[in-house]
Amino acid sequence: MKLPFSFLFSFFCFFSFSQEKATKVIDFNNIKVSTAFLIIEKKYNVKLSYTDKIIKGKMIFLKNKNRSLIETLAELSKALNLDFQFINKRFITVTISTSVFNSENYNELDEVVITSYLAKGIIKDKNGAFKITLKELEILPGLVEADVLESIQELPGVISPNETATGLNVRGGTPDQNQIIWDGFSI
Repeated sequence: MKLPFSFLFSFFCFFSFSQEKATKVIDFNNIKVSTAFLIIEKKYNVKLSYTDKIIKGKMIFLKNKNRSLIETLAELSKALNLDFQFINKRFITVTISTSVFNSENYNELDEVVITSYLAKGIIKDKNGAFKITLKELEILPGLVEADVLESIQELPGVISPNETATGLNVRGGTPDQNQIIWDGFSI
């Protein structure tokens, strides 16, 4: 009695684990994408939700091969520039891909290191603080000389309601909420 029971147990275990990654033979020979989606829905027992305009006029070709649902959708995503998002195990939404790198025709640019911010002498640190070095400060466009307080107004988030170097507001604050220190003295 032990032998048949262990045989049945191993038989059921084999079939239960072999069904985890169900593969189906998929072969699309230059057919409309809407027809391909219908075939996928029937073979994998899923529902694809999409708008007609994202697949209008598109054709698909996939070689005859055993594929899981995930593999099939990955190949369709790459070939058609579409994204497939699982809502649950049965329902899948299809949208136009927003990824820039789905296309094989992209160029990687060289790294750009910015050493000056706005002009020479204005440096932005990694923590977001700005440092202005008076000895290195160059003239900003629209100014006749290198002025530290006028240069501060050009930084993002800094405004002056009366367009003078006094009364600077940083990100909606008031002049009494900001502190500008020059050579250790508060201005």
